[in-house]
Amino acid sequence: MMPRPAPAPAFALDARPPRALGGAPSSSPSPDDATTVGDGRALVCRACRTPITTEDARASLFGAHTHDRMNPSGFVFRIGLFRRAPGALVASPPSDEFPWFPGHRWQIVVCRGCIEHLGWLFSGAETFHALVLDKLASEE
Repeated sequence: MMPRPAPAPAFALDARPPRALGGAPSSSPSPDDATTVGDGRALVCRACRTPITTEDARASLFGAHTHDRMNPSGFVFRIGLFRRAPGALVASPPSDEFPWFPGHRWQIVVCRGCIEHLGWLFSGAETFHALVLDKLASEE
């Protein structure tokens, strides 16, 4: 009996840079960009310490930087909004199902280093990352 091939993954990681806040394409980031962009302290993946973004990339949109949101399964996430997150990879196609921010589509983002789910990339009038704050740590 011949072994069956493994099924294809339901999604492929997309290493292309997302469109920056305001709609302009961002430059191709490397994982090291999270520690060199601006003067802010690096925020790293809590699981593997890969640089994800910086504190100076925080964005206040829809009235605040921090938001609490519940998904259709009842899981509540405390998220922070960021203009850029070069250490995050897009891991799903865009969806407009159950959007947390009106007029925006979302995609799952994962850590570039360990593939841990970190949050979502939202695209619409503005493009931003909504990262689960418990998944990030300040670089010491």
